[in-house]
Amino acid sequence: MASPLAKVFRRHSEVGDKRIVRVDIQEASLPRVNGAAGANHARIGPSRERLRAALAIASEPARIDAPPPPRLPYIRGMVQVDVFWAYGFGASLAVAAARPLRTEPRPLASPHFVRTLLFLSLVWAPTGMLLLLRHPSWETMQAASSITAIPPFLVLGFGITNITQGILGFWLGHRLTTAGRFGLAHLNWLLGYLGMFFILLYGWDGRGYDRFLYDRDMFHGVAWSPGAGLQPGAGPRFLLSSVAKTLYLDGAFLLPAFFALFVRWIRSDVASAPSALRLVASYLAAVFFAALPLAAAMALATYAAKQALVRLGLDEAVAHLGGYGIGIPVVFGLAWRLLLRRGGPVQALLCRAFGQEDETGTGQTQRAAA
Repeated sequence: MASPLAKVFRRHSEVGDKRIVRVDIQEASLPRVNGAAGANHARIGPSRERLRAALAIASEPARIDAPPPPRLPYIRGMVQVDVFWAYGFGASLAVAAARPLRTEPRPLASPHFVRTLLFLSLVWAPTGMLLLLRHPSWETMQAASSITAIPPFLVLGFGITNITQGILGFWLGHRLTTAGRFGLAHLNWLLGYLGMFFILLYGWDGRGYDRFLYDRDMFHGVAWSPGAGLQPGAGPRFLLSSVAKTLYLDGAFLLPAFFALFVRWIRSDVASAPSALRLVASYLAAVFFAALPLAAAMALATYAAKQALVRLGLDEAVAHLGGYGIGIPVVFGLAWRLLLRRGGPVQALLCRAFGQEDETGTGQTQRAAA
């Protein structure tokens, strides 16, 4: 005959960013001990032995081969492109509705602002929340492993700023158009895209592009590490990832609603406005052929400045901040002087593309002629 004794197994597993030690107790058969003592052991032994073994092993410190995961940089991870994009949307719609808003005694109570607010809250904000829920690691630039790993106040802040930044862009765009500064008003919404692209390319550590191109769903949930976005199976294949499919869904929901408002308002506001197709093409051209190259130049200059400061012996963290302080102002200053300034080619092209004119320049010209 055989007497059952406890056999205990320790198993290690990972759930999200938590390590779990599971204790399984199974019965094993060993030869029975003869005699009265053996009989008593057979009656009470199994339960006692199981309890003792379980308590002994559960009380031991967990032996985990891998080191515990580091604390996630939540605050840095939530520095996202969404707030810049929201700003660009609000500023764009303010330019589109420039002249009707001039006759409104309370522009922030006008029908155009109400529709802008509805767009931001009912169309734009849900697309960001969808990405955050379905792909929390990607939406936080690989800083959080799951939606539950993000502090609730940051999730709330994420949803709120997607609307408030659009309101801010609309308000400032309205102020610029009221002053007749249409060229600067167009630059205002373009700067929203500039900030968005800079975060995507550089991020907070120079690896924004690497984080952007990595979808952990394509690699069985493996967390991002430096270089992961450029490994075989990532990079260009990101366009086929589950994150990309969610982005396509967001775009199909978001962009038609935005361009419907933008094109309709400009065409009803400007008698000589271009066709709807040309307006959309001009907007996309400004985004991808003006904001994106300038953001890439700023990212490269920031990285080069950081590396130069490291070679001079500065601490990595100090050099990183110094890279921002040198790279961004230098590139933007040169771009402003050569391309973006008042009367420069970019402002003139933007006004011409959307059938608008910088009225301050016209007024100054007329006064000079008089």
